[in-house]
Amino acid sequence: MNIELRKFKEEDKEDFIHLILDKMASPLHVYDHPFPIDRKSLEEIFAFFLNSNEFYAVDFQKKCIGYVALNKTENENVRNLGFCLHTKYQGKGLGTKAVEKAIHMAKEELEAKKLLAGTADSNTPAVKVLKHFGFVKIDSAICAFCRDADDKPISFSGSSYVLHLRDF
Repeated sequence: MNIELRKFKEEDKEDFIHLILDKMASPLHVYDHPFPIDRKSLEEIFAFFLNSNEFYAVDFQKKCIGYVALNKTENENVRNLGFCLHTKYQGKGLGTKAVEKAIHMAKEELEAKKLLAGTADSNTPAVKVLKHFGFVKIDSAICAFCRDADDKPISFSGSSYVLHLRDF
């Protein structure tokens, strides 16, 4: 299974919109900042991703099946790693391959010295991928990004991880 990380292309728009709609329908969506789901907003977000130097399409068989974020931080040598795959492609090792490529890109092309990542402790697939590459937990906290039907925060335990790229 060969995947590629690449800049977004205009042809990715529909795949991207379906990806975000899938993400927001997933039970795991409460562990991340919510995306709007109306078409106009999704097109605006896609335009941002299209013109960004921090978001990369995960390309599998000439189709955008996800994205990887390598967001800048206050320290030019540190990037925040994030990743998302359409649920249809999860559990097949593609997320692991995407993260591996992102680590190499951060180290070789972006010259980062360290990657940070955060996820819900109960998001076991993401935690497993991070630990596979040697990310080490550095902090834990109670987090909340979404609200329930009664407008109460949906709280969860989340952890921050770090990977020193000199070790990779």
